[in-house]
Amino acid sequence: MTAEKISPSPLTIVAELGNAIDLERKMSAKKHTPLKDVLGRVCSQFNHMVTARKHKIDSGVKAMAYNLTLKCLRNGKVLQQVSI
Repeated sequence: MTAEKISPSPLTIVAELGNAIDLERKMSAKKHTPLKDVLGRVCSQFNHMVTARKHKIDSGVKAMAYNLTLKCLRNGKVLQQVSI
């Protein structure tokens, strides 16, 4: 994520979260950690680092990220970086 004054688009957030989920799963000691648990951990870590309240990930963005990531995993696709 960038340190800009404007909020990133939801698709950019989802793409970044997808990358973070992949990294978290690779680093995890457990092999079969549920996606919802990994997403919650990633969002929690991100929100802890963010200082501006408007840039934090709320439940709506988290739900959208979960659904899009789950759909991409079911289709065998990997989330790619989305450019605006």
